[in-house]
Amino acid sequence: MLDAAQALAEPGARATAALGNSMGWYTALAVAGALDFDDGFRLVQEMALLQEEVRGGGQLLYPRIGDDWLPDPARSAAVQAALASARGEAFPSIELGGYAVLAGSDAGMSALQRDLPPGELGKSRYPLKLVGHGPYHTPLLAPVALAARERLSDLAFARPRITLIDGRGVRHTPWSTDPAALRDYTLGAQVVAPYDFTLSVRVALREHAPDELVLPGPGNTLGGVCGQILVREGWKGMRSKADFERQQLDAGGAFLRSMRR
Repeated sequence: MLDAAQALAEPGARATAALGNSMGWYTALAVAGALDFDDGFRLVQEMALLQEEVRGGGQLLYPRIGDDWLPDPARSAAVQAALASARGEAFPSIELGGYAVLAGSDAGMSALQRDLPPGELGKSRYPLKLVGHGPYHTPLLAPVALAARERLSDLAFARPRITLIDGRGVRHTPWSTDPAALRDYTLGAQVVAPYDFTLSVRVALREHAPDELVLPGPGNTLGGVCGQILVREGWKGMRSKADFERQQLDAGGAFLRSMRR
């Protein structure tokens, strides 16, 4: 992975920061050089296996925006009310652009599905339970974090070659990163605390002012989410979904693009 960051950009361009959503953080570690390829692969594999051992619980997706990508206060209030009604069995999991990812125990998931008002956004209906997902980024995964620290204690974390931005919006730079702190976060808070992908993208925009955002893939599943964050930031004057689509079309997809290679 020595040239992984550069490989994500066109010839002559320079990658200035790397970030990821949820388990994408592990990929970002390897892309930025904080882990070599073998350790990065092992981290992904072990964390996937450990999380499969969790019994019960899950995640669901619920929008806090309308079809125009503008905030919907009623939907945001519904999320807070549903979490409160779960009586400590459900938690915020991921801040994902215009969506809230919520997670919980089986009882918590039942409460969320019961209390969140049904609705539509685009062609999808919500709340949408995420198949095969456990209660990631919640205190329910404390045993996973403990086991990960035991099994992966020998991972060789290093200072990244380009800045890493984690799920708290914290920047880990090539000149100031403490590899031990990076390990502690990756095998600790990153597992059991909410992951704020929205904040990580916001920090990248504000601190690095990129010419474009590159989504390595696979596919373009985060394209709309990143577009929603750009609109929320008012990036390049965008204030709505229509603004984003118009500018993306005018630019030929040049400021937000997916890569499948």
